[in-house]
Amino acid sequence: MAVLLCGSSLADRPTSASFNQSRGFAALFSTSLPDATRDEDTQPARDGAPIPDYALDAVRDDGAAVPRLFLARVPAELRTLDSPEVRKERFVKVLLPLILAENERIAAERKHLLRLQEYLRAGGPLTETDRIWLQAMADRYDVEYDADELADTMELLVERVDVVPPSLAIGQAALETGWGTSAAARGQAMFGQMIFSDDGERAEVRRFERLAHAVRAYELNLNTHKAYERFRTRRAAMREHDKPLNGYELALTLVRYSERKMDYVKDVRGLIRANKLLPLDAARLDSGPQLAGF
Repeated sequence: MAVLLCGSSLADRPTSASFNQSRGFAALFSTSLPDATRDEDTQPARDGAPIPDYALDAVRDDGAAVPRLFLARVPAELRTLDSPEVRKERFVKVLLPLILAENERIAAERKHLLRLQEYLRAGGPLTETDRIWLQAMADRYDVEYDADELADTMELLVERVDVVPPSLAIGQAALETGWGTSAAARGQAMFGQMIFSDDGERAEVRRFERLAHAVRAYELNLNTHKAYERFRTRRAAMREHDKPLNGYELALTLVRYSERKMDYVKDVRGLIRANKLLPLDAARLDSGPQLAGF
């Protein structure tokens, strides 16, 4: 089957041009992923037993750092917990560090890209290493690389090489998996991403070996797929006006993520609002080692 990472909608059947996404997927895991925490290193979830040293209220209200706790898989306990509130809290605690780690990696790429763009604008020549790096970024983010028009290539990359607000990612994952209780979640399929057959007639949910794989594929999907151009344009506008990225607002641009269209968007925004996810857009990982970029 040809790989096409898109949203949970079957309405937007792939075209031949869409399969350019597969080259980005092939290089998807060429950079470092966060080390998985061993199952025995984590405390089993049960009512009234919070994860040690990780209080979401402190992250939301006091700006406390999020520990670098990276689980490889969705905890099976999520499906057996009696308390919906405990389940939701556990779900957020599992996903948030992984989303922040991926955002940290992308932010490092973006920082380097902006530095090169500024250097080029100032008339400085790019080294061969710089050009190789830019070509790799262009391949990953599905941008045409033109060695004679590097300024144009960089402009396109700047719009795509950027982070996804945690509130949006968590809201979508919660909706797609029922807070981690669905059968798809057992395959780490957190974001309803689909793969299609070559003729576009058959589709199935894309499963992943690790949660970090699912998060990386999801963010690359929003950053490259033609269906989410509005998302990238709106995010770039927020950057241009020095506004913090806002997952609740950016959710409005994802009408094409699901065949339910605006009803899907309303549900995602409702989850963000009802579960106080928006403050998590300002969350940060603790001062452990930075994850390597490309």
